[in-house]
Amino acid sequence: MKLSDLTAYAEGTFHIKEIHKWPDFPGFSVLSDMETGKWVALLIREHDYERGRMIECCDLKCSNDILSESSKPYFRPPFRMKGSTWIGICFDDTTEEDVVLPLFDKAVRTLRQQASTIIIDTADREGNYHDTPIPSHGNEEEEDVPERIREMKKLYSYSSQSLFDDKCRNFYIQGKAMEDYEDNAPLPGPFKHYYTTYHDLNTSELRGYFSWRTELRKGHYQPISPSFAYLYIYELINGIGVKSPEEGFGRIREFEKNFVLTGYGNKGMLNNIHRWLFDYIILNNLPEKTAMEYATADEVLYAKAIAPLLTPESSDDEIFQALCTFCYKSFLSSPVARSKEGAHLTAASWRHAVLTDPSFIIRIFRSRMRYPWFPMENAVYYLDRSLPDTSYQLLSITYSRENGWWRITRYSPSALNRKLFSAFIHETDKELRKYLKTGRPIKDKPGDEWAEKYIKSVIENDRKEKQEKSKPEIRIDMANLEKIRADALIIRDNLLIEDELDNDSADVSDNDDKTESSYDKILQMLLDGNSPDIYIKEHHLLPSVVADSINEAYFDEIGDSIVQSDGNTLILIEDYINDIREVLGGKNG
Repeated sequence: MKLSDLTAYAEGTFHIKEIHKWPDFPGFSVLSDMETGKWVALLIREHDYERGRMIECCDLKCSNDILSESSKPYFRPPFRMKGSTWIGICFDDTTEEDVVLPLFDKAVRTLRQQASTIIIDTADREGNYHDTPIPSHGNEEEEDVPERIREMKKLYSYSSQSLFDDKCRNFYIQGKAMEDYEDNAPLPGPFKHYYTTYHDLNTSELRGYFSWRTELRKGHYQPISPSFAYLYIYELINGIGVKSPEEGFGRIREFEKNFVLTGYGNKGMLNNIHRWLFDYIILNNLPEKTAMEYATADEVLYAKAIAPLLTPESSDDEIFQALCTFCYKSFLSSPVARSKEGAHLTAASWRHAVLTDPSFIIRIFRSRMRYPWFPMENAVYYLDRSLPDTSYQLLSITYSRENGWWRITRYSPSALNRKLFSAFIHETDKELRKYLKTGRPIKDKPGDEWAEKYIKSVIENDRKEKQEKSKPEIRIDMANLEKIRADALIIRDNLLIEDELDNDSADVSDNDDKTESSYDKILQMLLDGNSPDIYIKEHHLLPSVVADSINEAYFDEIGDSIVQSDGNTLILIEDYINDIREVLGGKNG
C-alpha cells in the first residue's frame, strides 16, 4: 500500500483532500477534515539516498493502543506528532489496506463524534449556566409543513450524555415514527453532510428525501446526493421500514445492486455497505455462512485460517493446508510436504497432539482474549443498551453483548507462539524424512525435542498398520504336502532376492555419499577460483541440477541459496563465501 492509496481513499470516502501547508518542506502534508478542522494524518515523504528510493510514512490520529494489540511490522510510534492519540505507519509492500483504512475510518469518526453537535454554555447574571443547542440550519420556513414531519421534529430531544449517541438515538426514534411515511415533492438538490440524520435537513430537503424513498420502495431508483443515500442505508441497518432482520438484509443487498453498482454510488459506499452488513449479521443473529461472505477483518480471517487446527475432525487436507499457511517457507519445498503420504502423516501428527495433550493448543495459540467491540462504528446506528445479553459464535470467535456493551473473545494473531509452532513443523519434517527415507537428514535443534513424541507415536501406528496390511494370507492344505514344499521353495527364493535388494540399497547409499563428496569438490573448485565445468561434464551432470542439489544440501547449515546457475556454469554467491569455507573446513577436519 502507498500513501497515494490513503489520500485517494480519504478524498473518495470523506472528501478529505491532501493539503501541502509548508512550501519549504514539500515532503510534508496533512489530511485535514474540513468538517471539524482537525488533522487526521500527517503525511511524510523522504528520499533515502543510501537506498535510492522514497520512504513513505504517516502519523495517524488513532489511539496508540493498537501498538500493543497488533504485531503488524509497519506500525510504529509516531514519527513527528506527540501524545498517546497518534501512531506511526510505514507504507511499503507489506502495508495492508484492510488494516490501515479501517483505522483511518475510526480516526475520522472519532473527530466527528467530538464535534457532531455544538453546545454553547450561557450564564445569567447570577452566574447560573444553561446549555443552548445551536440548530444545524438557520430559521426555517415553517409554512406548508406536513403534519407528520412537524410531529417528527418535536420528537428530537437533548438528553444523552454522549453527543453522537444522542444523535443516533434521536435518529432511530424519528425514523420509526416516519418509516411508513410517503411524500410527493420535488427531489432535493445537491447536499453534502457526514453522518446525515433527519435533524440535519430542512423541511424541503426532508420532503424531497421521503419522496425519493417512496419511489425507491416501488422499485424506481433515481440518482441522489450520497448524503441522502447514506441516510437510507442508516434506516435499513437500524431496522427502520423493515419487518425483520432478514428483510433488512435483503433490502440492503437490493440497494447495493440497483443503486451502488449501477453507478449512482461509489467504491467507498460499497466498502461501507459490506462492512456494515457484517456487523448487521452479528447484531441480528443471521447465519454464520452469511457472515463469512462479508468477513474482511484480520481477526475473522485469522480465525478462519486456524479453524482446522482447532478441530481434530477436520480432514487431512484441511489441517495440512492450515499448517502450510503458518509454517516456514522451506517446509513447503520439503520432500515430506510434497508427498501425499508426508502430508497425511504431518496432519495426523497435529491431530494426535491436539487429541492427546489438552495444553497443546494453548501453548501454540495462547488463550482467547477479550476486547471491546464497536459494531457500526462509522455509521449512524442506535445501540439499544437495554437489550438482553446474547452471544454469536463465528468460528472460534465469540461476539457477546453484556449489560448493553459488546465484547469480542478471540485468538489474537499477535499471540501465536511461532517458536513452538516452527519447532513442531521442524521435528515433524525431520522424523518423517527418516521414516519415509526421503530427502537429506535435518539437524536436531536444541529445545525442540518436546514435539518428537507426537510424531513418533503417529509413525509407530502407521508402521504397524503397514505391517498388518503386508502380511500374506496363507492357507495350508494338509492334504497337499507337495504344494507346501513348493511354497517353501518360493519363499526361500524371494528371501534371497530381498537380500540382494538390500545390497543394492547399500550401493545406492554409497553413491549418495559419492555425490555429496562431488558437491564438496565442486564448491572447493569455485572457492579456489577454478571452473568446475570440465568436472561436471566428465561426470555427466547438469549445472542447474548441481546448483539446486548444492543449495538444498547446505540449506540447513547456511539458510539460503549459495550457488547460482545460468544453465551453463556455476557462480558462488559472494555473501556466503566465508560461510562455505567454514562448512567445508568443518567437514575436512
